[in-house]
Amino acid sequence: MLEPARAPVRSRTAPAPATSPDAGLPSAQVRRFLLQAALAAALVSAALLHSVLPLGAQAAAGTQVSADSTAAVAAPGLPFFATLGLGYGQRSDPCAFCSAPENTDSFTGHLSLGKYIGGGFGVGLDASVWRRSHPGPVVAGEGDAEPAATPLVNQLGNLSLVLSWQTWHAFVRGGVGVAIASQGMEDTQVGQSATVVTASGKGVGYTVGGGLTLPLTPLIGVALFANHNVGTYDLTSLHGVLQREAEHRYTEIGFGVTLR
Repeated sequence: MLEPARAPVRSRTAPAPATSPDAGLPSAQVRRFLLQAALAAALVSAALLHSVLPLGAQAAAGTQVSADSTAAVAAPGLPFFATLGLGYGQRSDPCAFCSAPENTDSFTGHLSLGKYIGGGFGVGLDASVWRRSHPGPVVAGEGDAEPAATPLVNQLGNLSLVLSWQTWHAFVRGGVGVAIASQGMEDTQVGQSATVVTASGKGVGYTVGGGLTLPLTPLIGVALFANHNVGTYDLTSLHGVLQREAEHRYTEIGFGVTLR
């Protein structure tokens, strides 16, 4: 005849171990485990936060920072930086083949990618594009298509390898690279309908600029920037070389979102 199981005898000084290896943990051990896990998570979070905070914020929290440090508040939270923005660009070159004199200002697109190398310095790529469209001639359509106005598109761009320097929330940069241009022009031949031809060029360009970075979080900020872009090239079309050593110059002012 089976005897009923006896309750384990508990000591007043320490609880007896569970009689079965499959028994659940006592609630006191569960609470102790959760408390230790929460403490470990808090320590890891504090370490990560300390690693991404700018040095200026760490100094305010009690960390001592050298006053003459060039990266006193520019310590990056990421090993790279990236900025994507839009702006307004004004041309200052003669624009000899522009379709209209007023075609000197338009919107720009801007992209910067780089890596910090220490001491507030960074290296990277800087790209800028300026684009303006103007109504062109009415071109006869193919087949039964009705004649339609063809836009004359003017595009300028610079892609440069740049060296930048940042201190506090301000930065300056400059570099050299490739400049490109594309200009749509009206071509009228005697006894023929007007057509649109494209003149283009590629050559050497450079860019200089600077701006401010306003942090929103330890990793994300708003960038305000101004750049001056220059390019020199031979402008050619299907008819040959239109202009030797043509040059574009435009200044852009804009803003964007930056990762730092």
